[in-house]
Amino acid sequence: MVKAFYLYHRQKHLKPLATFVHDYTENFHQKFKEISVPKLPQNVIDLWGEYGEGNAKKIKSNFDSSSASEINEEYRQLLALKRYSDFVELYRIFDNSLENFLWQSVESIYRKIRILLNEDVSDLQDNSRIALVGNLFKAFEIVSKYQKEFRKYFDKFVEPVVLKRIETAEIENISILSVLYRQFIYSDSFIIGNAAKIAINRVKEIESNFRNNICNGLRKFAKENDVEIKIEFDEKSYRCIILIDYNNTIETFQLVELIYNKLFDLIGQPDYNSIKYLLLNTKYPTFNVVLQVYGKSINSTWYIFKAYNLRERMVD
Repeated sequence: MVKAFYLYHRQKHLKPLATFVHDYTENFHQKFKEISVPKLPQNVIDLWGEYGEGNAKKIKSNFDSSSASEINEEYRQLLALKRYSDFVELYRIFDNSLENFLWQSVESIYRKIRILLNEDVSDLQDNSRIALVGNLFKAFEIVSKYQKEFRKYFDKFVEPVVLKRIETAEIENISILSVLYRQFIYSDSFIIGNAAKIAINRVKEIESNFRNNICNGLRKFAKENDVEIKIEFDEKSYRCIILIDYNNTIETFQLVELIYNKLFDLIGQPDYNSIKYLLLNTKYPTFNVVLQVYGKSINSTWYIFKAYNLRERMVD
């Protein structure tokens, strides 16, 4: 799909997308369904054993007979899947999001092609926004967590260089599609240049602008209210930490209210289908505010603001 969108903008023609729709419908859809069922490799299962973990001694069971080899393999698979339940759950969410996005986006691409050809589309449902926000954005939100869980258990079985290449490709492809698919459903114009590279740079630019806007706005807030502010964007923990040191007469509750409303203004109210909202919801779903007096926290209290609240309302 990434290649199809790249060629669509390069050739300024619908043919690459029409070809993708045909190939996916006739060939890829069923193949993707067949390979998407999670099944752990035998060497991963063997690492755990039937009844123990790691180097735990295996206990002889009724499944050891050669005649029951298929049952034995299935039993060990179930035990191993239980151990890796967190990974399997993330995998299923990630896989389902991508699968749903693919078939819904194929339908929406086909629908728009017919619209551009002045054909009737009254018989086709418009799932373009559901595909974008409900599934592609969901895959974007979860891909880093999924990759982290994969490394937790399986990095010993994969060459580091190979794993890094796969992870980079996953994130880049989802980022590219988030921009190019969104652009396709909302615009009929073509991107001049390498559409894939422009899409990746666009995501980076939006995140950089967002972070700069938060930092600059909070620094201005600090001067206006005679406080010191330190800002840390903690990507590993998916949060933004704001340390506020003050020694003036502002009441604690008043300061919390002021900083909340300032964040509300700085974040704005991005549309649910915007890349800005996607990045906010993915990388910084929480803003943690720590109040300090002369460098010491007040009762070790953290004020946690959820991004979805900051997007929708301010403190009255």
